[in-house]
Amino acid sequence: MKYAFSGREDGEIYIGVTRNGDRISLVFADNGRGIPEAVTVENSSGFGLQLVGMLVSQIGGKISTERINGTRYRIAFSA
Repeated sequence: MKYAFSGREDGEIYIGVTRNGDRISLVFADNGRGIPEAVTVENSSGFGLQLVGMLVSQIGGKISTERINGTRYRIAFSA
């Protein structure tokens, strides 16, 4: 929220969780201006994304980033 909606008065945030067998998928997304292509979970200088990456690693999960109409992160892990 800190960066996604700067200069805007409104925006949407989506959070969803689905289960398919023993796999859990957690999605969080916004329709903000989008995170730059150069910023990834692996190379982020911000503590927030670094923390997310560490936590996903601890649960044996994988995280992917989509940059379409904002930013969408999908975390997949075993139940």
